[in-house]
Amino acid sequence: MIPEITLIDVKAERSKRSLFYFLKEFWNVVIKEDFVYNWHLEYLCDEIQLVVDKYVLDRQPHIEADKWYKGILENIEQNIVFNVPPGTTKSTILSRMLNPWIWCVDDSKSMLGNTIDGKNATSFSIASLDIIKSEKYRAYFPKVKIRRDASAKTFYMSDNRGERYSLTTRGSSTGKHVHILADDDPMDYQTAQSPVSAAECIEGFKALQSRKKDKDKTPYILVMQKLSSRDTSSHALKVFKGHVRHICLPAEDIYDNIVPSDLRQYYVDGLLDPKRLSKETLMKQKMGLNDDSKPISDIAYNIQYNQAIETGEDLLYSKLNFVDSLPEDRSQAIRFSFTDVADLGDDYFATWFVELNGNQIYVYDAVYTQEPSPITGAKIKGKIELHNSMINKMETNNQGGTFITFLQSQGVNINGYYSGGNKEQRITAHAQFMGYVSFVRPGTMPYHTNEYSHAVKHMQSYPKVGKADDGHDDAEDAATEMLKYFYTNYRYLFTLNQ
Repeated sequence: MIPEITLIDVKAERSKRSLFYFLKEFWNVVIKEDFVYNWHLEYLCDEIQLVVDKYVLDRQPHIEADKWYKGILENIEQNIVFNVPPGTTKSTILSRMLNPWIWCVDDSKSMLGNTIDGKNATSFSIASLDIIKSEKYRAYFPKVKIRRDASAKTFYMSDNRGERYSLTTRGSSTGKHVHILADDDPMDYQTAQSPVSAAECIEGFKALQSRKKDKDKTPYILVMQKLSSRDTSSHALKVFKGHVRHICLPAEDIYDNIVPSDLRQYYVDGLLDPKRLSKETLMKQKMGLNDDSKPISDIAYNIQYNQAIETGEDLLYSKLNFVDSLPEDRSQAIRFSFTDVADLGDDYFATWFVELNGNQIYVYDAVYTQEPSPITGAKIKGKIELHNSMINKMETNNQGGTFITFLQSQGVNINGYYSGGNKEQRITAHAQFMGYVSFVRPGTMPYHTNEYSHAVKHMQSYPKVGKADDGHDDAEDAATEMLKYFYTNYRYLFTLNQ
């Protein structure tokens, strides 16, 4: 006899299949206010679930290809870093809902939650436990039970030996190996301003990484405000390099720092969430009206809410010029490409595609990848042909000569150049000419990919002094060759456009 399927059975199954559906279904178990939809809630859930499904639950992706942006199902990395402002429900998703949701699928999995504040660590853990013990959860998932001998505020265990730990950044995390690490605000604004305190938080990050049950499979999910170029998120992006997905969602679309840039289309009147973070709400936060004891300066506001950590005085390219498209009149257009070849194994292969049109220099696309040579060679060939690039220059240093020979054998018109001297000095010396260049805004052309957005973003954050946080300068070196070429061969451009 086939058992009768009830409405609870249907909702339970939908909850298992979707973290976002689970969030909505169990919202009122721990949150008094009614659930209010905004696109970023569903998006955050989807990105987190892609990681959990692949590395923890061993399931196929739950969403259709290109749901939020092109390539979302490609290269789902083990680690993911979210930079988001306060008041975006990030802690409810990551620290309250994620553990109960994972257990409704497989309660043998263990999770370690971390945050800088001890009260929050306890509060998050209790909220998750309240969900699991709720009448609704027990009706939906009757097989999930909490062991009576392991049910404390910051540690509990299921009958199936799944564990939940809740720790603080500066607390001990030894001896606890888990299937997933969830790091929720491991550093705050005050801590980030103190070199000593910030360094302590980075040490906490390092200790947390040793708690992975499987170094090659246990995911690390970090959600926090972007606080400085030396905060936990910056350190994580540097440590994980090509094995991390970075998401940046500022409260306001002001600084061209939305990552991936395709997500800009979901902003309403330049706002991430016009309901929770309306212009009025943001102004109150900026003016300190919500808490008279803690007025927020312009700098602190832009750091915490708009994820804008650098000022123009700190950056080599203080402000890039952006346009929404190339000129419609293409009759006089000449197209170029300039490539910096990877020096070391983890360096980037960086190519800028450039158009000279109407006495103006436009950068409109890029290849920016750490992929192996055969893939990179095919990619650069395809882009040159796609854009009908006429003059193509590639560095001959390192593997450059090999690339040039290969591309020439494929019928590509490309020539080499040699880069000598001190790279850092070369980049700095030519940076003054970047003001004569206009960049087509990432995400506005059908051929744009995350590589173009990544390369532009890297240049926007490149410091005046020292190396970039990730140690790379490939995009900047390719751009320097572009500037050097135009200054040598089209010097009149730099006097016409003064």
